[in-house]
Amino acid sequence: MDLRSFFLLKRLLLVVAITISSCMTLLLLGSCGQQKIPLIEQKCGTCHSASIVYQTRRTEEGWRQVIHGMKIRGLVITEEEERQVYDILVRDYLLK
Repeated sequence: MDLRSFFLLKRLLLVVAITISSCMTLLLLGSCGQQKIPLIEQKCGTCHSASIVYQTRRTEEGWRQVIHGMKIRGLVITEEEERQVYDILVRDYLLK
C-alpha cells in the first residue's frame, strides 16, 4: 500500500467513525427523549428513593395528605400529574 492509499483509507475510516458516532448520539438522544420514566419515580423519586413509595400502603386520605405534604416541601407537579400520581397510588398502594 502506498502512502496516498494509506491516507485515503485513514480518511475514509475517520469519516465512517464520525458518521457512526453521530448516528449513535442521535439514537441515544432520541431514545432518551422518548423513554418514559414512570411517573412515581419521576415525581416522588427526585427527593427520596421511589422504593419508599412502593413499600408503603396508605388510605386514600393518607395518600392525599402525603401528596399535599410533598407539595409543601417543594414537589413541582401539575394538576394532571398530581391526579395521575394519586390514581396510581390509590390503585396500586392502597391500605386495605
